[in-house]
Amino acid sequence: MHKVETPPGKYCSQRLYNDCMVTVLVDDKMAPVVNHLEDITIYCDGAPDYAGYPNCEHSERFDKWPLQLKDSKGVVHGYYGGSDFLGIHTDPADHSDPDACEFNKGWAPIYCKSWLYLDSFDQAGHVNPKDYFSTLVKVDKKRPLDHVLKSNEFTITDNCRLDDATLTVVDNGTLNGCSEGWIQRSWTIKDKCGNAVTATQKIIVKHRSDFEVIFPEDKVVTCDPDGSGLNRTDTGHAGVPIIKDDECEQIGVRYSDEIFTVEDSACYKIVRTWTLIDWCIYDPNQHRHYPDVIVNDSLRANSTNRSCVPQYQR
Repeated sequence: MHKVETPPGKYCSQRLYNDCMVTVLVDDKMAPVVNHLEDITIYCDGAPDYAGYPNCEHSERFDKWPLQLKDSKGVVHGYYGGSDFLGIHTDPADHSDPDACEFNKGWAPIYCKSWLYLDSFDQAGHVNPKDYFSTLVKVDKKRPLDHVLKSNEFTITDNCRLDDATLTVVDNGTLNGCSEGWIQRSWTIKDKCGNAVTATQKIIVKHRSDFEVIFPEDKVVTCDPDGSGLNRTDTGHAGVPIIKDDECEQIGVRYSDEIFTVEDSACYKIVRTWTLIDWCIYDPNQHRHYPDVIVNDSLRANSTNRSCVPQYQR
């Protein structure tokens, strides 16, 4: 018998195994994550929301003000102040007490320190709410966060890769005639696996009525025999209120005249009463009949008998 040698693996080994191919699919089902994005509230003149509510302490004297309010220029506000906790001065002739603005002394300045503080931020008419939207920083496996986030930045983070080409940004919302309302921005982006996330931020704009008025000064006129009109008493010659810092307001102005005569064809007096209304905040049903009025008291006689600017009961 002739025996034929078979090389190892030619027959038997071919029957002892099979080739097998396995496909592994890695499916990322985790959507990107939004971090550090919050709504922002501002006033229509640019004053930030956090500055709108500084505490009005009991002590209104500058040297006892424990939380000195510094504006954006470093100016400290505090000598003129006010507190909601103090009463109303009932004797307008009594300015003798140098501590009249102290707690429970019975009278209070006309406004809280926060008003002067807020005025330091005033940019009425120059505020674009869209400037306050935060800035997106994209973070993923190939782009780790490489810096400390700024106060106006937020992140969208993905555990794999973000698809930058899918990013869309949409703005909506409106402000009314009083510069009050909200605008909203939405950022939508997908990762490479098609998982989408939307980040939304609102800029809420509040109205703040702080317009300034200079009223016409008293005027003495005589007859007008030459017809020049220099002594006429109409508003075009006697003057009208000069209104400033009213970009956020809707100011209505009217006047009424009351004539007092001594005898016919003799001297007489016209008492002209000007009425200004900010229609953005006007409430015909309000029970408080006296407004917050800021009085420029920089020309006070001295610091002893004008220790603070009072709010009088009307």
